[in-house]
Amino acid sequence: MNISADIKKRISYSIFIVLISAVIIGLLIACYHQLSVESEGRIFAGKIGSYGEGWERVMEDGTTVPFNVDQETVEAESLVLRHDLKSMEDSGSYLDSLGFYSMNNAVKVYIDGEEIYSTSNITDNESAVYLGNYYCIVPAIGEDEIRIEYYNPAGSINFYHFLRGSYEDLFKRTVRSCIAPLGISVIGVAMMFVVFMMLIFGGHYKEMLQSQAYLILFTVSASIWMITDSQLAPLLLDDAGSISYLSEEMFMLMVIPLSLFLYYSCKQLRKLDIFMAVLLTANLIAANILHFTGIISFAKTSLSTRLLFVIILIMIFIQVITEFRREKEMFSVMLLGGFSVLMISSLIQIFVSSTNIVFNNTHYFRIGYMVFLMSQFIYVIRVVFRQVEKGYRVEIYKKLAVTDSLTGIQNRRAMDRELDELEGGEVSNIRFACFSCDLDGLKQANDTLGHAAGDELIKGIAGCLTTAFKGIGEVYRTGGDEFYIICTDTEFEMQVLLNRLSYIINDYNREHELKLAYSIGSAVGRISSNDVKSIQALINEADEQMYEMKREHHAVRDQINDEAWDRPNL
Repeated sequence: MNISADIKKRISYSIFIVLISAVIIGLLIACYHQLSVESEGRIFAGKIGSYGEGWERVMEDGTTVPFNVDQETVEAESLVLRHDLKSMEDSGSYLDSLGFYSMNNAVKVYIDGEEIYSTSNITDNESAVYLGNYYCIVPAIGEDEIRIEYYNPAGSINFYHFLRGSYEDLFKRTVRSCIAPLGISVIGVAMMFVVFMMLIFGGHYKEMLQSQAYLILFTVSASIWMITDSQLAPLLLDDAGSISYLSEEMFMLMVIPLSLFLYYSCKQLRKLDIFMAVLLTANLIAANILHFTGIISFAKTSLSTRLLFVIILIMIFIQVITEFRREKEMFSVMLLGGFSVLMISSLIQIFVSSTNIVFNNTHYFRIGYMVFLMSQFIYVIRVVFRQVEKGYRVEIYKKLAVTDSLTGIQNRRAMDRELDELEGGEVSNIRFACFSCDLDGLKQANDTLGHAAGDELIKGIAGCLTTAFKGIGEVYRTGGDEFYIICTDTEFEMQVLLNRLSYIINDYNREHELKLAYSIGSAVGRISSNDVKSIQALINEADEQMYEMKREHHAVRDQINDEAWDRPNL
């Protein structure tokens, strides 16, 4: 049975999606394997060494006191540390850079009194603070000293792991620590992009496109937040303050498309989604107005934003539970499972980030984020496969509706459809030929040899006709022993075709015990659209010729029978 090009395309597309899914899952496993490796285990790998000793704190009166950066926390808004650069030289010429965590502080670095590094400009310290705990790599080569100025409006300055090594080794260490957020961000966006393209080109999914578009917006905004929150972003870009702005904007924005995704996907409590979207949008606008007018900075509205997110997550969870209890569809099951993990991981992340200094503000969120996206990805894949299966079944049913079950060739319904298309189509003065063929002796074979023998004769003549007219016309079985061949817009010699058919049937008879006998008539002419009379007239002409040949065959058989009856018995 031939499968239409559309079905073949859908099947190929589905196989492609399965392969992409396998690659994505493999990358996901690799990323989480990387995530599970404790980065501190690599501190002393390569040419990197700890450098927490020899630091001094510069007091307000200019005096200095010894300071252990690996152990101490200072309750102050600002602090200055210094280190003698000459004492660093004995470690080797390759130790040209210093790496350390900002620990939620704004940082400025000076070499021999010249500023060489700053997380922000002088008036933008709070933005740099809000960027969180990121990694700083600064040159550590000079004649006199290196000074590091810290600022934290919260009044608590923390320190952790001062390392010295080559810039290349420190940078590689930072990149390794950022593989998980970068990889998960790219994988998440790629998954949703594949899903969206699949729905666009797959057809029959228009009702899902809008909801998936909002899910893509959620994925993109969450990915940007994870990337800007990573240690790599401020290391690659000079303006840490702008990165902090972008990070906070994406954090406040990402839940809005998530609520709109639920609005277009769920059937229950949809007004709640609109309420949440309006509330979140109002919070976003208000936070920006307060920040950029200088009234209240993002750093100070952070707590209220996170409390709002906790409330929103609980509201969404109530909606998801209601959807599951009332609908009990595959989507509601996948949504409940995926969002439950997302909600729990997000609440843990908010709590941990609000109560402790963390090395990544998205560590727990990433787990729920990927589980949620995977649940939606699997759901869409299942929907597409079911649609492909349904389309395949419909195609089979359509094929069966126009196929003769005994011979496998087309039936009367297919012939009528072909003639209707010719009559209603845009054709003008094309060549149209019709052959009317009838299997002789079928009733006699059924009566004397059984219907199985008759079926063999029908299949035999169908095979011979299909072979003879292959590439020239379509063969139809329109009755028990009746066949038609329709040829449109093809050039051929009628007698050549009839001779070819006779040769094929003679060859068949030499190889089979049951012999084929047939009568055939033909007619050819020119037709145009809406020219029903011309088409029917040609079919009638072919029928008349076939019946004339059949009468001749009957007359010959009658004569042979009469002669056999009159012949005296010896």
